[in-house]
Amino acid sequence: MLITSEPERATELLSILLPSRIDFHRKPIEIEATSLPEQAREGAASSAAADLVAASRAPAKPEPVSIYGSVSTADVAATVKAVLARNDEAARVALAEEDIKFVGQTLGDDETRIKHLGDFEVEMRIRGADEAVKRIVRVVPQDA
Repeated sequence: MLITSEPERATELLSILLPSRIDFHRKPIEIEATSLPEQAREGAASSAAADLVAASRAPAKPEPVSIYGSVSTADVAATVKAVLARNDEAARVALAEEDIKFVGQTLGDDETRIKHLGDFEVEMRIRGADEAVKRIVRVVPQDA
């Protein structure tokens, strides 16, 4: 693979050719819905009261939905390379897995992998370039 001589030009090509959002489809891990504790159901005189009890016990923020198979920096690199391959000049851009990192929280202990549904920011920096290209990686549920 040839390396584009100017890192700034390679960064420019990434900025122009990559979509603002890169989608990955993964199967969510189904978690059984938790029901109200028995005592909460017994103490509720009506379904409205049970709903109030359930709402008071519901977490303020929904838990992230885990997925089967993660989205890694290698997955992002492969997708980016496939996009760049459609352009003769961009196909020569050298972008390795090490040049890609997730910015912010990946919701796990491994910062090179996303293991939940959601939107995550990714940064791609060509070696020798001053600036990085940032995009959103969206992990969405896979259609059945």
